[in-house]
Amino acid sequence: MQEHHLQKDTDTSVAKLTPQEADQDTELPREDEAITPLEGETGETIHIHYFPDAIVILREGEEDTQEENVIDSTVAGTTITEGDTEQTPEPEQEAEPQRNGKGRARLALLSVSLNSFLILSCLLLQVYLLLNPPTATVTLMPKSQTVTLPGTLQLGRILAPLTLIQSQTVPTTGKGHQIARAATGFITFYNGQLNSVSVPAGTILTSASGMPLVTDQDAVIPPADPTANPPIFGQVTVAAHATHEGKAGNIPAYTLNAPCCSASVLAKNTTAFHGGLD
Repeated sequence: MQEHHLQKDTDTSVAKLTPQEADQDTELPREDEAITPLEGETGETIHIHYFPDAIVILREGEEDTQEENVIDSTVAGTTITEGDTEQTPEPEQEAEPQRNGKGRARLALLSVSLNSFLILSCLLLQVYLLLNPPTATVTLMPKSQTVTLPGTLQLGRILAPLTLIQSQTVPTTGKGHQIARAATGFITFYNGQLNSVSVPAGTILTSASGMPLVTDQDAVIPPADPTANPPIFGQVTVAAHATHEGKAGNIPAYTLNAPCCSASVLAKNTTAFHGGLD
């Protein structure tokens, strides 16, 4: 019965406090209120104290500190203990520093793990590049270009010209005629004098065979060089021809070898005369 009365008084006090919850942050504690026992009940005094965030109920004369009946109040999460005043901190206020500490520890662990992973990844990448150096394939594409040069290209092999001669001997039925021609050749003059000697064109010289020879151009014979060892005669060569037509003028070399025209001057045909025809 006493406990029922105590619960009823508590509910009445909470009902009085409910309309004033909106201003409980600025409300000052009220004066203590005492609840007197009803008739027929044992005398007992209960003190109720109002605070902005809690209601404290004290039973006068009670000294027992052992387990007591606990009345939970729904106002601001406060625990009200019968006989003694005990206000426990809100669980959120105690758990918040713990959660912050755990969050910071997790953040630090995550940061260290991430940094370690990055460092290890860099080291592994360096080792991989050392063991497997990168290679590059270079493909060269040749560039073609057409060059046109004008010119003449001779195809095939150059053949030397061929002359085909065909002859046949047949008996003649008549007489042939050939024009007579005088033989031609060259005469060389030698000069042993210390001055030059001139022999005019048309000079007639007679060979050892008796064939007269006529010079076709003037001959200027240079002087001899007595300082040479042996001394060198001055000499000059001019064209000449036989005075008579026919083969008799074809004299052999050195058929003419005799003094001529002046002292110390000698005339010779060093080559044969040829071309004479009857």
